[in-house]
Amino acid sequence: MSIQGIQAISAFNDLSPSTGSFSLSQTESSSANFTDLVLNKLQKTSESIETSSNLFEMYLKGDAVSVHEVMIAMGKAKSELQLAVEIRNKILDAYQEITRIQI
Repeated sequence: MSIQGIQAISAFNDLSPSTGSFSLSQTESSSANFTDLVLNKLQKTSESIETSSNLFEMYLKGDAVSVHEVMIAMGKAKSELQLAVEIRNKILDAYQEITRIQI
């Protein structure tokens, strides 16, 4: 799954502080850090889900995996997925709120 970040409007990048406008250089670096943070969390969530799935398959095949290891891995994956969904919901709420702002 590929997630693309929201690109800043290029017209805002040309604004200078001398005209009473602002610069987006700090905002761009902050958004890059936020994007990296979200992508890393999604990658970790994906790995956790894959790990729990692999442990479950190993348990079903009769490999040396205990039930509590599988349940712990599945619980961790569930918690991380719920957190990712809540983060997504908050990001969408913030985006919708920003789009409602009148300029």
